[in-house]
Amino acid sequence: MLYRVTGRNKQTNEPMVLQVEATNKTAADLKASAEGMNVTGVEVAEIQPPPAVYASDSVPRGQGPPDGSTPDAAGGTRKLVVLAVMLVALSLLAYYAMFGTLHKSIPPPPSDPTAAATDASE
Repeated sequence: MLYRVTGRNKQTNEPMVLQVEATNKTAADLKASAEGMNVTGVEVAEIQPPPAVYASDSVPRGQGPPDGSTPDAAGGTRKLVVLAVMLVALSLLAYYAMFGTLHKSIPPPPSDPTAAATDASE
């Protein structure tokens, strides 16, 4: 059976991991000690299959989505930007329309300050 033995090198005190073929844990410990290791742990080594190769998310240059399209299918980012621009434009339009209306309701100042004083006294 295959065992994974962990420990430190006796000469350099460097961490080590060895895989040893032995009949039991004690025999694996003895074999690792014979190779110059201070053993700190012995466990059964599980045979693991090689890692699966996954398709990468990257796309080679020139093979991406067509120009002018959004990366997401629903176009959520584009819709959000258009909504924000429309909201700003609408609020600016409302502000200037309100400013013009309020400005018209304020009476203009008199052109001659002395004439305004004589009109008020009569």
